[in-house]
Order: sequence, then structure tokens, then C-alpha cells
Amino acid sequence: MNARLRSRTQEPYGPCPPEEFAGRFDGRTTLSEVLQDARYQGQVIILSGARGSGKTSFIEWVEHEIQNEPKLNGIAIKKTFPDAPGMIFATYVDLLRDLKGYQKFGWFKKALDSPKVKKSIGAVLDALEKASPLAGPAKVGVDAGAAVTRTLLPHETVDYTQLFSSFISALDALSDELTYEDKFLAILLDDVQWSSEPDFRLLKYLIQNPLPAIAFIITFRLEAGTMAMYAELRRELDRYGTEIPLSGMAPDEIKDFADLRYGLSVDDQTAEFLHETIGDPFCLVRCFDLLRRRNLAPSLANAREVLPEAVEPARSIYSELDQPWKDRLNSLCILRPPMSLSLIACMLKEGDIVRLQDELDRSVVFRRLKREEYDFVHSSLREYRREELPGRAAVELHSQAARCFETLRDGFDEWYADLSLAEHLFSGQEYGKALELNLRLGDRLYDLFDYGMALQLTKRAKICAEETNDRGMLAAALHQNGMILQSIYRFPDSLDAYNQSLEIKREIGDLAGEARVLHQIGMVYQLTNRFDEALDLYNQSLEIEREIGNKPGEAISLRTIEALKEEMLKKK
Repeated sequence: MNARLRSRTQEPYGPCPPEEFAGRFDGRTTLSEVLQDARYQGQVIILSGARGSGKTSFIEWVEHEIQNEPKLNGIAIKKTFPDAPGMIFATYVDLLRDLKGYQKFGWFKKALDSPKVKKSIGAVLDALEKASPLAGPAKVGVDAGAAVTRTLLPHETVDYTQLFSSFISALDALSDELTYEDKFLAILLDDVQWSSEPDFRLLKYLIQNPLPAIAFIITFRLEAGTMAMYAELRRELDRYGTEIPLSGMAPDEIKDFADLRYGLSVDDQTAEFLHETIGDPFCLVRCFDLLRRRNLAPSLANAREVLPEAVEPARSIYSELDQPWKDRLNSLCILRPPMSLSLIACMLKEGDIVRLQDELDRSVVFRRLKREEYDFVHSSLREYRREELPGRAAVELHSQAARCFETLRDGFDEWYADLSLAEHLFSGQEYGKALELNLRLGDRLYDLFDYGMALQLTKRAKICAEETNDRGMLAAALHQNGMILQSIYRFPDSLDAYNQSLEIKREIGDLAGEARVLHQIGMVYQLTNRFDEALDLYNQSLEIEREIGNKPGEAISLRTIEALKEEMLKKK
């Protein structure tokens, strides 16, 4: 085995280096053919597959090929959506900042420096920073007090509309410059399944409206929790894009894989056996790594011998670790990537940062992403340990993570720190602390149209209120839950949440809250054409607003009643 292969196989479980990427012959051919047309018309390509199918390795090979193949006349910029719910627009901000500062190719730098492109990228960055929670902490209340000021139907705010138009204008200007130069830009987005709802809507728009000289190449992990999102994406691809599905590797691809990555010669019979029993790249990596470390030839008999360990790679990798490293995996698996070195040190209670970093760099189960950021070498390891953690141990680790984020929060982006703290406080069963934070962040995400995550945080707040017997906050959480459900047209569920909130508001004597809930229920009835019932509820809300002297609320109720009566007349 040559020196390059020996060096590489010391850390075999991460994404494959582009120069060692093997197999996927049909997929590579399809991609090359599509990219040939990228200079003349927009292209969208999705690499889809289950966990362990080699999507990240494939997209990193694509990036390498575009950057190093002069005939393609293009450049590639790759970004990854982190498994960090609620981080809206972060990936797009990062992408545009990279574009703005790009220096490698003179012709591309020239295109970016054109006044139109420069102005457009500046405008979209400004819009992103204003629309995104990443621009600063959320300053919202926790009692859904602004509920009656919301419009009857969900709509894009000025900031959100500006964001879309600014982003498209920037890409449109860049498309014109690239077309003039007879070049193209490939935007590579890894792990799109983790994108937030606003991010995903923007991506769908870009797929529906392809721009000349710009290609989007994305990866998507297929599993039970992502299939609805995939189906939505697939509908767009049927009209506008190309899918390259990644499943098990064919026998000739397995032989290429073994030769290029491990310097091994696999016979036809063994390759066929591995194709039928293993197939996916992560399991194949484990298979060949076991053969190499045990100094076994890649024969059929030896492949059969290591098969039980190869088909469960995460479990078998973990079983080989010594206890200190097992403890480290268990302590860190509850964190979302990327993990900062300071956070890792806090979770592991390690005082010697220099020594810790050296050990992480030499580990076969972690990989460095940036200067002081790490992740598990493969997501399967993290997810395997999460599933195996005893319930009480997981609670204690989440509680410990909450302490770490409280201690280190000045070193993190404020929005990221708040989202992480909200999750760990809740999962650590610190319901008193988790209640207000989850409700507040849920309201903020609702304002940003990330309804799925807003619903999740609001449900957490509801559980926290129930656990702490806080009736007022329970009513607020139910009210907020109803508003989110109303926005996604789940009207029966919305009414159920509102009515539960109304019952509690009356129980605790919260007249102002009762008026707001009555108004919201009226809105749902109006949306479902139950006008008489809506009018009755608006009048009940108006009566309470007058009773408590809430002039702004009274004015809103009067305007709503007037608008409803006009609508009823039109219907007649």
C-alpha cells in the first residue's frame, strides 16, 4: 500500500477525499452532461440517498472537479446546512459573504466587482441581516399580546419580500455577468433536509426560476422524518431539475472503490457478494478497514467473516474504542454540530485545551471542521449513541450542556446560544427555566415563517407550563400554538388550542387575554366562512375591551367588525 493510502486509512470514516472518490459511474456521467449546459441555462441537480450513501463525498468531489477542470469554465462554492433547527438564513448569509470576498479566479472577481453585482449582493446581505434573528436577540413578549394585530391570512412581511427580491436580484445580476464571460457558478448545498422552512421556500423559488450560468447542486438525506419535504422537492425537480439517486454500489464500483481507496484487488465473486449484502459506502469503508487492520485479504471468505460488523458500522466502531473515548462520545452526542472546542472542553470537563485539541485531531471518531470547530466523523456515530443513551443519562447530559451554554454564551452567536439553551433546558427537564425561553423563541420563529420549528418550541413551552403548573403561561402557550396552526390552515386544531386557552383565561380571570382569544377564534370562523359566529365572537371581544378600557383593542375590534360586515354584504 502506498504512503498516501496508508496515511488516509488512519482516519477512514469521514467524507472521502476527492482524489480517492470511486464508483458512481452513471451519476458522474449524468452530472457532467448536465454541467455542460450550465453556461447557457440554469441547472438544478439533487444527490439523494439514505444515511451512509456517500452524498457528502460525492458533492465534495463535484466541487473539486469544477474547480480543477478548465474545460468546464466554472467555479464552485459549497455550503452545508447544519442540523441546527431555527438557524434561519445562516447558510445563505455565509454563502453571500463568501461570494463577496472571493479572490481565487480573476475572471470571477471581475464579475463580482461589477457595480450591479456589488450593489445587489450588498442589498441582499443587508436584507438578510435585517430579516434574520441572527442580526440580534429577539425582542418579543411571551403572552402573544400582538395577536389581534396580525392579519387574517399569513403573508410575507416587507422584510421577507425584500429578502426574496434582493437575493434574486443579486443572482440575476451575477448570472448576466457570468453569461457575458461564458462561465458558470455552481452553488453546492449539502444536507438540504436540515434547512429551515424559510430557507427551503427560497430554495424552491430558485429551483422554479433557474438562471442562466448558475447551477444548484444539492444533497438530501432520505429517512422517515424527511420524506414529506423530499416529496415537495421532488415535485419541483420533475419540472425543473435532475435527480441522481445514490443507493448501494454496483460490483464494478466496489472494485474501483477498493482499488482507489485501499489499494486492494477484489475479485468478481467477492464484489458481487458485497454488492448484495452491503452496498452502501459507509458499510464498505468499515468492511475494508476491518480487512486492512486484521491483515486479511479481500477474499469472499474474509468478507463473510467481517460482514456482521460491517453492516452495523457505528456499533462496531464504538465497540472498539477504549472506555475514555466511549465516555467522550456519550457526553458529546447530545450536542448539535458544529461543536466548538470550548463547548467540548466544558462538556468533558477538560482543563487542558491544547492537549484536548491534539487528541481530537488524532481521533478516528471526530473530525475538525474549522480552526476550533469539530463534528463526529460520521453522523451515524452521533445518532447511534443518542439512541443508546439511557434516559436518565441523557437528561443529565442535557442539563450539563445547558450549564455550558450559560457559562460560554458570550462566545456564541446570541440566537444560536438561545436556541441551544432552550433545547437543553427542556431536554434536561429544567422546565421552569425552559418555559419562557421556548415560548419567546417560538413566537419569534412564527414571525419569521418557520412554522414547523415555531410549533415545536411552543409545544415545549406548553409541556413546561403543565409540568410547573403555570396556568397563565399554559394559556399563553396554547394561544400561540393556535396562532401557528391557524397560519398553516389547520383550523380544527387551531380552534381546539384556542378554546383550551380561553377556558384557562376565564378560570384565572384574565379579561384582556380572554378578549384576544375570542378575537382569534372569530378570525378562524371568518376564514372558514362561518360569518355569523365570527361576528358574535368579535362583539364579545369588543365588549370586554370596552369593559377594561383597552382603547387600541377596541379600535381593532371595531375595524374588524366593519370589514366582516362588508364581506358579508358582498357574499349576499
